[in-house]
Amino acid sequence: MGTSSELNGVLSERHVIAIAVGMLMQRCKLRRIDATRRLTQVATVSKVSMFDAASLLIDTHPRPLRPEYN
Repeated sequence: MGTSSELNGVLSERHVIAIAVGMLMQRCKLRRIDATRRLTQVATVSKVSMFDAASLLIDTHPRPLRPEYN
């Protein structure tokens, strides 16, 4: 069994992946399984980990403008 910090790292990676899947579900109107498959495809084609693909997706997600800027 790993240390507490190793466990926290794994949980953090899973959390980032879950957020990215949720964002794909919302943005592309996908079911969870389809969003997971799409993220897996991106990671495979890009030759990066699921965590890296999820991080990239989150970092490039367009953020909505606040009402005062619209």
